Amino acid sequence: MVRSCSLTLLAALVVTASVSAGELSDTVYFGNAASEKAHSVAGAGKDEVMSAKIGTIDERIPCWTGGSKAGDAVEVTLRKQAGKPFSLQIQEVYPPEAPDTRYGYSVYANDKLIYMRDNPALMFGVTSYFVNIDDAELAKPASVKIRFVNSRDGSPLRLATVWLYSDLPAYCREAGFGVPMYMTPLLTGSRDDAEVEKEFQYLSDNLKPTGGNAIALGCAAEYHYMRDDALKARERFGQLLKFCQKYGMPIELAFVSWWGGTPMWMDDGHGGKLSDVKYQQICWSETDTYDDGPELKALLGDKYDVRYGLSIPNQWSNTPWLTMNSPVLNEIRHKRIGEKLTALADLVSDPAYPSYRSYLLALDMENEPRYWDQHCPDGKYPCKRENLEADFNPCVVADAATDGVTLDPKDGLDYKERLWLHNNVANYQQDTYDAHAKALKQTKMPFMNSASDRAWHEVYSHAFGSPSFPMDQVTQYHPCLEWNRLSGCRNGIEDVPSPAVSYLSAAREWGRWSQVNFEENNGKGTEQHLRALRAAYTYGARFYTFYNWQSINGDGRWTDYVRKFCADPAQGVIVERHEGDGLSYVNANSHAFTINTPPDWPAFNSIDMTVTKPGEYVLSVYDTPEKGRLLGYRVKSIPQFGAIVFDLPNCVPLDDRRQVYVTVARSDGGEFGMLMNPGNEWIGTLKLDYTREREQSLLVCWRGDAKALIDDLAKQGVEGLDPARKLYDAGSYRKAYEAAVKLESP
Repeated sequence: MVRSCSLTLLAALVVTASVSAGELSDTVYFGNAASEKAHSVAGAGKDEVMSAKIGTIDERIPCWTGGSKAGDAVEVTLRKQAGKPFSLQIQEVYPPEAPDTRYGYSVYANDKLIYMRDNPALMFGVTSYFVNIDDAELAKPASVKIRFVNSRDGSPLRLATVWLYSDLPAYCREAGFGVPMYMTPLLTGSRDDAEVEKEFQYLSDNLKPTGGNAIALGCAAEYHYMRDDALKARERFGQLLKFCQKYGMPIELAFVSWWGGTPMWMDDGHGGKLSDVKYQQICWSETDTYDDGPELKALLGDKYDVRYGLSIPNQWSNTPWLTMNSPVLNEIRHKRIGEKLTALADLVSDPAYPSYRSYLLALDMENEPRYWDQHCPDGKYPCKRENLEADFNPCVVADAATDGVTLDPKDGLDYKERLWLHNNVANYQQDTYDAHAKALKQTKMPFMNSASDRAWHEVYSHAFGSPSFPMDQVTQYHPCLEWNRLSGCRNGIEDVPSPAVSYLSAAREWGRWSQVNFEENNGKGTEQHLRALRAAYTYGARFYTFYNWQSINGDGRWTDYVRKFCADPAQGVIVERHEGDGLSYVNANSHAFTINTPPDWPAFNSIDMTVTKPGEYVLSVYDTPEKGRLLGYRVKSIPQFGAIVFDLPNCVPLDDRRQVYVTVARSDGGEFGMLMNPGNEWIGTLKLDYTREREQSLLVCWRGDAKALIDDLAKQGVEGLDPARKLYDAGSYRKAYEAAVKLESP
């Protein structure tokens, strides 16, 4: 049986029959004339379609583009349950090639200010946030008019969709969005039974989820699919699954050919070896003066220049970085993927091992498919190479030319060349996924969620999230996260990008995602590792893979910080300020104070304090005392004096920020007292409500999964999609997805 936090906790993840308390009450789709008419959309602005290719997806996002002047407004009327508190989910669109975009606007409900938004652009696409309204007067009617008012000249807001939920927490519970996050520490590559079991035993003994969150223990293993034959592959998979079954730990398998995953002695089938220069990435640096030898000269011919070079020698056992564009090499890769997945499918389908399929969690692809560029350690190379770029292998140059791009580093890479190289990584990942999906469909491989899903929907990509080569020298608007925007494949992120809240808010819109590689031996303190782990859970990760954890666990540091996460309550306390000597009620029309925050938390979404008067209060959270950016906003009422809890509807990002600046005032502008310690020190608690934020993230993920699958099946001409569409329109996104899965045929 799979181990997890507790039977009680996992039972809470199961949808139970109850009187409907929450629902998706209404939705307006901007850019859709019928939806806009039905919801009385009116105001300054126009319908537009934002479009660009991201990864391998041609994105087309209909939206409302508001007026560009401060004060320009658009309004919409939405249905709701009379007498119930409600929540809005507002989905914004950020335009292509617009890194300086920053949205600032106010949100009104029936002419009452309920929220203020201040958010800079991260990348092209959509991101959404929530607004909770518990005002008694606004709860009464069966409809509400929502108005968006721009506050920034020259920066028109763009809205794609607004959803209105009646009782959002109840809706999330009843819709069954909850799934645990599996912690999947990567095992070493040992094939000795005693050594393998030793690791399983250690993890089982030392990582026991005891807190209040939906986490469970699994494991991960890299499998070098280019090395073994099918028989040895089956033996390795059988060894791992044997111990998975014994210790109740499902496994995530990473099919890897990068790093040392490809044997250099392997024949290419054309009279050569995979170590031949024609299969390697070709680098360029203006400061390269080293002659890499005759093979490189022969490969490049009259294009040769000494400033071209190889990825070797390097500190990784002189393992060359191989090109992503060789048809011969990729054919071998795809064939080997198919052979090894067939071996795995045969094993988990074998009646002799009926439970093995129950321990196969997911698959992910490769390990850091990327270029050997300026961000790679190049110290072993015979000369110092500055501004190192790649890949200029003739097959890469030829593919670029087919797309109308002349890839030539000699005159410097322009924006078009860089963007082509950027998208090339996504194309490589797409082809790799297609090879996985083809084999999984042919074998109909069962896995732990086969009752409601298909194995080809549990294959994850592998890329960093933050900006890097080739785009980071010219813009931050095309992060490596875009390499994961693929057709059919799940989003697998390496490392937790910063700012985490912004990147993960964007990532969840594409559907389910996982942290496929967090490098423990990255030189950072474990408090930052813990912060990344907490961020991934908060934003809906399905699993979290710890790479090279053994390298920092000699003194138990890794185990200690993961145990801390395992013990986190559902509402984690970040800062707690107790009453001290000399406390008093300080009277003012507005109170402002700074909160110092620790480095091991990614965000917060709850803050409390004590005030002297009943009524309505407004909390604002800024990045600095100069109020450079508004990070959080909440309007909240209390019926009598005392404690007031501001449950912010969205996480306030912390990342490397070690302070936040908070202001509190009454809506009527009147004076009030706040309980403070001497020196204007706030008394209260700062928290992260994991449960609420994860529920909201999983809502977004399930919607992304359902929409992508329904749209894909519709393009294929699959019939019988109406039930899935109806479930989707009703907000039953998980059920809509599962209904669509049943219509799939390999």
